[in-house]
Amino acid sequence: MLGKYVWEIIGQEAYNTVKQTIDRVLEGQQQTVEFDITYQTGDTSYINTILTPDFDASNQVVGYYLVFFDITERKRLEDSLKQANDQLERLATVDGLT
Repeated sequence: MLGKYVWEIIGQEAYNTVKQTIDRVLEGQQQTVEFDITYQTGDTSYINTILTPDFDASNQVVGYYLVFFDITERKRLEDSLKQANDQLERLATVDGLT
C-alpha cells in the first residue's frame, strides 16, 4: 500500500488500537500481533501479523513489512482442546460412587 497512511486503509479507530505497535516497529523492533475480525455475517477469523522494520544503509527505519497469516483453524482447534480439557477436569473431580 505504497503512498498511503495506515489509518487511510484501516480507519482511524482501528489505527488508534495499533498505533503503539506501529510506533515500536518504527523504532526498529519487530512486533507480532494476533487479533480477530468479525464480519457482518457474524463469522470470525483469527489473524497473526508480523511487522518487520525496513532499514536503509545507515540503519535508519524507512518503513516496515507486514505479513498476515490466517490462524482461524488453529484457534478453533485450540478452543476445542480447551473445552475437552475442561470437561475432563470436571469429570476427574466427580466421585463415581455417589
